[in-house]
Amino acid sequence: MVAEKGQWLVEEIRDRLRAQLRLEQTLVRLCRRYTVDEGAVQGKLCRRIAKFIKELFVFVARPEVPADNNAAERGLRHLVTSRKISGGTRSEKGSQTSPAWSPLASARQRRSP
Repeated sequence: MVAEKGQWLVEEIRDRLRAQLRLEQTLVRLCRRYTVDEGAVQGKLCRRIAKFIKELFVFVARPEVPADNNAAERGLRHLVTSRKISGGTRSEKGSQTSPAWSPLASARQRRSP
């Protein structure tokens, strides 16, 4: 029974990796003509896709990886809102200090009930 479960898991992983590869190949194929055309509006996006293709579909092969970045977006929302309300930092020193405090504030916020 354990061997059957192990075999099922191996097949599941293999299927997920194949699906990831298929998606990567399809997207690269769709973008190929735009990556070489400097005048194409979608050229910049397609070149970026080509550069980061291995990171784009990780969630297909690894179900524990979220398909979106909502957690990261939520983690930054309060900082963006504060900056928008206050008008941002008013000095070079403030611009340098603000990013250093951001992770600390986020960590504290996650720990607080």
